[in-house]
Amino acid sequence: MKHLLSTPRVLPILILVASISTPGCALNHGTLRARGTIADRAWATRVDHAVARDYLEGRPLPLEVEEIRSAHVADGSLPTKPELTYLTTRYSPDVATLFFMEAASAHDPSRLIQHEYADAVRRVMQSGEISEIDSSMPLTVAFAPGWFYETYGAETGADFQRQLDQLARVGIPAELIQTDENGSVESNAEIIAEALLRLRREGRDVLVVSGSKSGAEVAVALGDVLPPEETTHILAWLSIGGVHQGSPFADWALNPTICWLSKLHLGLQGFDLEGALSLQTDRRQAHFRRLRFPEHLLLVSYVPVPLSGDISDRGAFGYSRMRHLGPNDGLTMLADQLLPGGLAIVEPGVDHYFDHPDRELRSLALLEVLLTRLGAATPTNSTEGDSRTASLEPPSKPILLE
Repeated sequence: MKHLLSTPRVLPILILVASISTPGCALNHGTLRARGTIADRAWATRVDHAVARDYLEGRPLPLEVEEIRSAHVADGSLPTKPELTYLTTRYSPDVATLFFMEAASAHDPSRLIQHEYADAVRRVMQSGEISEIDSSMPLTVAFAPGWFYETYGAETGADFQRQLDQLARVGIPAELIQTDENGSVESNAEIIAEALLRLRREGRDVLVVSGSKSGAEVAVALGDVLPPEETTHILAWLSIGGVHQGSPFADWALNPTICWLSKLHLGLQGFDLEGALSLQTDRRQAHFRRLRFPEHLLLVSYVPVPLSGDISDRGAFGYSRMRHLGPNDGLTMLADQLLPGGLAIVEPGVDHYFDHPDRELRSLALLEVLLTRLGAATPTNSTEGDSRTASLEPPSKPILLE
């Protein structure tokens, strides 16, 4: 089944090691049943701590938790990593995840687009199609494919074929950027940058869409490889479950004690470790701090937000390896999926693998939201070299295309 919200067989070496280590076991840390609503999103699941249960069900919380959450809800700011780490260490990952969900939902610049997404989901679920979009502007949707999209794309949706077909039906030009399916983040960023330059030469405005590992590749292409004056035709970037700052799970799988197993497994399939090595957190985070994204660019992160009771079988082992670090989706940290000066759309109850019964329709709703915004927008033609660094402090005025 092909869909925008699924990821490719992300780090198959990790899944292999997980299956060897915990055969047939989905490590679910949620033991307490809880039902409630956070930021207008309903949950019925299991959580890992009594404070998390109270948080979800609307009961009084410890004073320090109330102080942290009320400060963010009041000023509409994004959650910070130190706050998430503290809540994880002091209480549990689920307490920190609920705070992340509430704060990200209350993020002032993101509120409107989150409402637009909820409305689009309702419309798309009724019709099964995205709305008719004004295709008079020279807009192309450029998809940066996921890991192993040539080998496993038909199975995982990493080749974005479902979305390419849908856009063709409504008359929006779209194309898949032909990257190396197991290339390093840096080498694929160069390929993506060249494809975007070609679209510039063709006079096309661009919406870039990435998923999982290709989020890191697009980040490097837009924030490092391309100078700002060569990105004025790129109107927006939609990053879905973006592994922008690497994966602690990749760090674990590539440690010296089991790296030989990872190398053997990929070698039997004809692949090397280049793609996996480029997702190590020390490499990705150091590079991410140097990125400078163009000021005109609309940045949108679509972030899965699972509680411990929502973790799928595929995501369970990775979640277990990272849960002590804070809220994560089974492959990367939730906070690391946010983009500097950008907007966030949060999806509760699913992990990195987006095992959602309506995932195909939700992927179409995401496209509708972005296309509607860009169809009503006036493209920025400035060639000034302004840019913003990879800091997650929101700008004084939200950067929106209205």
